Amino acid sequence: MKITLRLYRITLVSALLLGAAGCATAPSQSHPDSRAQPSNARSEDSGSPNRMARSFDEAVRRGDEAWGSGNTDLALYLYVQALSFQPRDISTLGKIGSIHQARGNLDLARKAFELAATAAPSDARATSHLGFVLLAQDDIDGADTWLRKSVAEDATDWRVYDALGVIAQRRGHYDDALMYLQRASTLAPSAPGPLLHRAAVQLAMGSFAKAEGTLQEVPQSTRTSEAWRMLGEAQAHRGEYAKALASLTRALDVPNAYNLVGQVAMTNQDDQVALDYFQKAAESSPVYFQEAQQNVALARERLEAGRRARP
Repeated sequence: MKITLRLYRITLVSALLLGAAGCATAPSQSHPDSRAQPSNARSEDSGSPNRMARSFDEAVRRGDEAWGSGNTDLALYLYVQALSFQPRDISTLGKIGSIHQARGNLDLARKAFELAATAAPSDARATSHLGFVLLAQDDIDGADTWLRKSVAEDATDWRVYDALGVIAQRRGHYDDALMYLQRASTLAPSAPGPLLHRAAVQLAMGSFAKAEGTLQEVPQSTRTSEAWRMLGEAQAHRGEYAKALASLTRALDVPNAYNLVGQVAMTNQDDQVALDYFQKAAESSPVYFQEAQQNVALARERLEAGRRARP
């Protein structure tokens, strides 16, 4: 009866956390180092990596070993077995959620983290991980709720402040966003994420000099293409067009870099500069660059309109 009950629990949890009702059986892909067994081999054979675990500790240990070796299918299978012994174990639920999150299965990750956070609403790690997944799914209100629960229990996780800063930015609450992101940077000075998010807020606010200064804090060796793009945009808004082009070519191909500098120059009312960059964008493209050609025409129209408006 106990074995039947355990299998029933595994089936229910599997359907929820593995995404298919049939996942209660052993994973079809065995451990990379294992060998196919004969069809009459017993599943309880101690040499089989897919045999049923006999205790919670064994299931977790074997699951950790499988995850460490890169066999996440087997790890999930074993962690679900562990839950048949201790259904509300938040550490195991967190591991299941983390595997699904790494795979990009956000719906399944969310289910696992929801179970963990509901089982232990005062556990900062459980609530923060749920908040991160909800934010990735653009559930801003849900993410905000769980991240605030997390920070109320543990005010030392910079990632939570970083995520709250992103949420505040998306809501247009720029002062709050900067406060959260500064806190994140204070807790983790070498983390580039809060710096990039702070620069994005400053760009949205039109504080281009501050945005450039923030981005300069990110070491060149760790700057992503997004960091170079934002730096180039900030420099272009400040009229530093040559610097902007040098930064943007770290993130974009040459035609698009020229085109973006031209677009910013146009917002700066530097129509002749904009025309020059749009023409370079069109000329440097190996194929017809429709947007650049349209921008060339627009810049010429604005220059002509400006000439006609002069007394």
